[in-house]
Amino acid sequence: MVLLIYWLEFAVLGFFSIPRILGARGKDNYDDLPSMRLNGRPVRSLIGTSPGILVFSFVFRFGFAWVIYGAFVLVFVFAVDQALELSELPVKALVIGLGAFVVFHLIDYRMNFIAGGQRERTGPVRQFINPIIQIMPLHVAIIFGGMIGATIGEDTANGEGISMGVIIVLVVVKTIVDLVRTLRDGGHHGDLEIAER
Repeated sequence: MVLLIYWLEFAVLGFFSIPRILGARGKDNYDDLPSMRLNGRPVRSLIGTSPGILVFSFVFRFGFAWVIYGAFVLVFVFAVDQALELSELPVKALVIGLGAFVVFHLIDYRMNFIAGGQRERTGPVRQFINPIIQIMPLHVAIIFGGMIGATIGEDTANGEGISMGVIIVLVVVKTIVDLVRTLRDGGHHGDLEIAER
């Protein structure tokens, strides 16, 4: 269920990224953007792209990734507990978690992006790439968590070891990404900066 909650958080993150991309008034600095590529195109080459086009591209890319990850998460959840019925999902807990994420991101948007001046300091390309980078912990957890879980779990026959592995990887990687982001931007969550490799 932890994976489902993280997956829902990414939906909220994506939703709040749209007004951030459209509202960013700062200039994107070539040297401040990561040297990563999206579909073979350097992220830095997006400097100067209109915010509307960035939003369209973001919704497509982030939305596609979110749906694909969601399919993996749901398959994983039901593979771990093959007797689980859809009606048995803890809907109340998921709704509370989703509500908490909405409140957090709304406060972050108002306090940091608007009142804290983040929109004046960051450009639309930075706001475009931040959530794509932030969804990577879920990606890593899905890929590597199963392998780790298979080696550490006591009961891998019914998926419990795999479940624990995915959760451990997800929590560790997400905590590291959040910690690096917080240390680098002084708590302003939208100013994520990734060191170039």
